[in-house]
Amino acid sequence: MDNILIAGDIFPSKDNQMLFESFDARTLFGDYLFKLFSNAGFSIANFEGTITDSSDYQHKVGPLLKTSPKSINALKALGLSAVALANNHITDYLRKGVSDTIVSLENAGLQHIGAGVDVIGNSITVEINGKRICIFNVSETFFNIQFVNLYDDYEVCRELQRLKSMHDYLIVIYHGGTENYPYPTPSVYKRFHRMADNGADFITAQHTHCIGCEEWYNGSYLLYGQGNFLFSRMNGKYNRQGLVTEIDFSKNDIAIIQHQVFVNNDGTLYCPENRNLDDFYERSHQITDNSFIKSNYLSYIANNTKLQTDYIQSYRGKSITGTLLRKLFPNYYKKWICRQYSEQHLLRILLSLQSDRTGENVLCVWEKIYRELNNKR
Repeated sequence: MDNILIAGDIFPSKDNQMLFESFDARTLFGDYLFKLFSNAGFSIANFEGTITDSSDYQHKVGPLLKTSPKSINALKALGLSAVALANNHITDYLRKGVSDTIVSLENAGLQHIGAGVDVIGNSITVEINGKRICIFNVSETFFNIQFVNLYDDYEVCRELQRLKSMHDYLIVIYHGGTENYPYPTPSVYKRFHRMADNGADFITAQHTHCIGCEEWYNGSYLLYGQGNFLFSRMNGKYNRQGLVTEIDFSKNDIAIIQHQVFVNNDGTLYCPENRNLDDFYERSHQITDNSFIKSNYLSYIANNTKLQTDYIQSYRGKSITGTLLRKLFPNYYKKWICRQYSEQHLLRILLSLQSDRTGENVLCVWEKIYRELNNKR
């Protein structure tokens, strides 16, 4: 009971909805994980969606996730202590979705952090083996501007300093990074170091949906990508596995233990006895070279044609010619649309993204355009 378990993204899907609603946690999570969580001093996972019957949804990019209150039964049966809510799906069904989710969790006796309607509770304090431990939950900005504890360098670092002054050990659960990318982006790398410099002893990144890599930095443990816990909505090779991280406080030297989990075809979990984390350790070695982090990310973007095209098209707007070209000649389309930008267009876009001053201006411009468009509908 001298340990804390931190798991990644969890949410039911069609293949395991019935098991989530039942109290049969052994079948859903497997014997090994059932025993691990049952015997934990404290455990927490990221709840990647809402519990609501609301049909009033948020207009956003990406899927909308909701489930029934009965889905909590599996979390209770597993022995989960709390859930993290600072993520990009808790606001999918707006204020009511957030409120309904919190009511359901509290009725089930589950603690929660990271989101709220009137007050956002950003942390939980736990006592383990005589140590006061704080768990802090924060998210990058997605479409979750309201109701979620969002990352801001000044606010977060000031809060971490305050929390660390009252605790022996400080854990940060960070929701962000690039999906399906197993390395830290340059900005995430800097943020993790900054949070560690301001008191965080342990930081994990969720949201990437794949196992990333680890780093020890000035005595702090940084996990760049925990992967999924049980999120079988995604079917990529690396989306159906993750790490359940155990922090053991039973000795003077705090130990970090990784439990590798996999999703079966029927939406249940298993934890193999023989774990193979060679790729994880290889990636962790690669990021010891600081120049690799930026060069590898630039290479990843350069080879992701769909991502490039989506952003280029979004900035340029729609046209009949562009729509036809993308359908008929997708390989040529990107070259065609890039040629529509002048040098001054590109420089202005670069400036708007690089400069906080002009970036703020551009954000207000696009918000104004979006409001006017909605008013005409």
